[in-house]
Amino acid sequence: QVGSMEKPKGSPTFLLLFLALGGFFTMSSVRMLESLLVEVAGEFHTSVAVAGQLAGATAIAWGITGPLIGPISDSYGRPLVLLTGVMLLGVGFLGSVVPWNYGSLLGFRLLTGAAAAMVSPTSIAAVADIFPPEGRGKAIGWIMTASGISAAIGVAMVALLLDVGGWRLPFLVFRGMTFDLWALLRVWFPQSQKQPGQSLSFFSHYREVGSSATV
Repeated sequence: QVGSMEKPKGSPTFLLLFLALGGFFTMSSVRMLESLLVEVAGEFHTSVAVAGQLAGATAIAWGITGPLIGPISDSYGRPLVLLTGVMLLGVGFLGSVVPWNYGSLLGFRLLTGAAAAMVSPTSIAAVADIFPPEGRGKAIGWIMTASGISAAIGVAMVALLLDVGGWRLPFLVFRGMTFDLWALLRVWFPQSQKQPGQSLSFFSHYREVGSSATV
C-alpha cells in the first residue's frame, strides 16, 4: 500500500496507461472544437466567433470546478471522483452528438469542462497515492505527455473524423472511447481506504490553503 489507496488490481503499468488515456481525452475535449467551429456555426446559423465561445465555456467550467476537486477527492476518495468525472465526460460527448440548438450544445460543453476538471487533477493525485516516491515523477510525466499529445494527435483525429462523417462523428467516437475507459478504470482502479470521519474534513482543506500567507 502507498498513501491511502489499495494496491492496483493488476499491473500498475496498465493503470498508468488508463490514467494517461484520461489525460488525453480531457485535453482533446477542449481542443477538439478548434476543427469544428465552421461546421458548428453553419449548423446553428451563427457566426464562427459565437461558435468559438463553446471552447471558452469548456475552459471556464474547468477553471471553476478545478479548485473544488482536490478537497473532494481527498475527502470522498479518488475512485468516486475519477469514475464520476470520466462518466460525465462521456455524457458530455454524447450530449454534444445530439444537441437540439446552440444553447443545449453550450450546456453539454459546460458539463464536459466540469468533468475534465474532475479527471485530470484526480489522476495526478492518484499517482501520488499509488506509486512509490521514486516512480511518481515518471508516472506523472506520462500523464502530462498524453495530455500534450492530444494537441497534435487528438486534433488531427478530430479533423479526420470531421472529413469522414461530419462534426458530430468526433463527439460520437470520443464518447465510445470514454465509456470504454470508464469500464476499464472501474475494474482496475484501486479503492480508497478512508478513515472514519474523513468525509467531514472537506472545508478544512480550504482553511489550510487560505491560512497560507503566499495565497
